[in-house]
Amino acid sequence: MNRDTRPVPYFTKAELVRLNDAAIAAGRNRTVDQAVLAALEEGDYKFPVVLAFVHNDQEMRCGVVLDVRGTTVWLDLSLEDFAALPRSEV
Repeated sequence: MNRDTRPVPYFTKAELVRLNDAAIAAGRNRTVDQAVLAALEEGDYKFPVVLAFVHNDQEMRCGVVLDVRGTTVWLDLSLEDFAALPRSEV
């Protein structure tokens, strides 16, 4: 079996909070409830982007998994912020 091992973009909690705050300030369509992010555990967790696509030719719409149950939230980012996300092979 040939497995695709392209690196997957992910957020740390700090980056997820920071970029969500930026999305709220910019008036983007998809943001995450700040209480949801505040409830996330602290630690060296990686929150993977499981789906991302260009939205309105100016930003990326990202599906981000928050837990092992697959709880997914949606966040709109600038193209530059998306390109700067760290990546990890899975």
